Amino acid sequence: MSFLPIVARELRVGARRRWTYWGRFCAALLALLAAGIVLLANDSPNQNDIGQAMFATLAIMAFFYVAILGTQLTCDCVSSERREATLGLLFLTDLRGHDVVFGKLAATSLHAVYSVVALVPVLAIPMLLGGVTNAEVWRVALVAANLLFFFLSVGIFSSSVCREDQRALALSVFISMTTILAWPLLDNWMGFRHPPRHSDLIYLPCPAWGCAAAFEDNFRSKGWPALFWCNAAITQAYSWTFLLLACWIVPRSWRETSAAPERGKWRDRWRVLAQGSATARAAARRKWLAVNPYFWRAARSRSRSFGPWLFVALAAIGWLVMRRMLHVHIGDPEDFFCAGAVHLAFKVGAASEACRCFAEDRRSGGLELLLTTPLGAETIVRGQRKALWRQFAAPVAVVLVVEMFYMFRQLRREGDWENRQGVVVLCLIPAAFLVADMVAISWLSMRLALTGRKPIRVMMLSIWWAVLLPNLLSLGITIVWASRFNDFSPLAAGLIWAIPSLTADILIFATAKSNMLKNLQK
Repeated sequence: MSFLPIVARELRVGARRRWTYWGRFCAALLALLAAGIVLLANDSPNQNDIGQAMFATLAIMAFFYVAILGTQLTCDCVSSERREATLGLLFLTDLRGHDVVFGKLAATSLHAVYSVVALVPVLAIPMLLGGVTNAEVWRVALVAANLLFFFLSVGIFSSSVCREDQRALALSVFISMTTILAWPLLDNWMGFRHPPRHSDLIYLPCPAWGCAAAFEDNFRSKGWPALFWCNAAITQAYSWTFLLLACWIVPRSWRETSAAPERGKWRDRWRVLAQGSATARAAARRKWLAVNPYFWRAARSRSRSFGPWLFVALAAIGWLVMRRMLHVHIGDPEDFFCAGAVHLAFKVGAASEACRCFAEDRRSGGLELLLTTPLGAETIVRGQRKALWRQFAAPVAVVLVVEMFYMFRQLRREGDWENRQGVVVLCLIPAAFLVADMVAISWLSMRLALTGRKPIRVMMLSIWWAVLLPNLLSLGITIVWASRFNDFSPLAAGLIWAIPSLTADILIFATAKSNMLKNLQK
């Protein structure tokens, strides 16, 4: 047998996909648009400053791109085979675990690698303006490739451990965030000791530390060359460890094992905790079936209603810990960063839950059976909307009430009219975005779930079209407007930011709703 036969096959299949070519084109196009916005917005007379600002923007964009793309590409590559019961067929041959793992890695990472390669020439454009060296460009490209390999490895490990795609994605995000954030938090904790202790060596195990160390100012002036290469080696060690663990787990994960009596008891206890007792389930079933049958199907798992509340509690604890460790005061930029992270998490959750039931029913054939009943398309959609409202309405309302309380408290402290306008803009417009984006995302995610094959891809597409792309457009318009008109109020800046995003939400909502009903009726 040839060496890594699945890799060779998957590379041939990937070469015939249109997205393999369109993906790298879109990545390069977005990088060029970002470079153009920086060039238009920066009116500095020094070309070196413009080149450094453009390079920093492109580098940060590349780092976030590989983090998002690498996390979602591989987190369902093995778990989907387990759900469809096709993973065991691969091991009826003389294939080994490393054949399957590296084959899946090649299949899912091909266009991601092409996209990173397409970003490298755009990263070199700031060299023409000055202020950026050739070695700096190659270091950033190396860190981006290294991080991509790390996130892909974590995703394929999570996919080999979990059977459900959403759990695999959650585990992948948890491992990545823990590995990245643990070391900065440790450094902050050591800084509060008496006497304070700080050392660059603490950041060596952090995969994201190379993002800062790759820039010329940090690489040369702080004496980090040796630390930079040690960090790259440690990140490689992380990646290969997760890959080797996946190679060991995959041949054993497809076998069905009989549950021990103790394990069965724990499963029964978890089922009672997640879904309620048999009496409670029967009462909820009678009540919800009378309201809407599909509402019962989408909302019968009690654990999904606990998820947003658990997240709100963890976010509050994290905010209190951050205030304690970093000495953050109310009104500091860290508060707005935390609020933005909470909003983004709710939007991701809405996109995930909106497409989950439709994707599962479409995959199992249950959606076709439902459409043969007298329920009708509007009843099914209404039931899914009621389930989403039951799951997210109260937690989102709590978050909005806390933000309004924060806004009124800040308004009492600010005496200047312009500062008061800034507080209102920074609080009200994100709150409006949260509500509008969640409505648009839920409809778009339901619509895409009728044709998409993978729920994770549907979720990422919904986030891209309803959140990321409109906000990037608004950001570009705001930056260009601010560079041309220096004297304008925070209210004007907020409106310039809000109008494109809210217009996009309205268009997405109207289009997705119309297409959703038409596709279900067909």
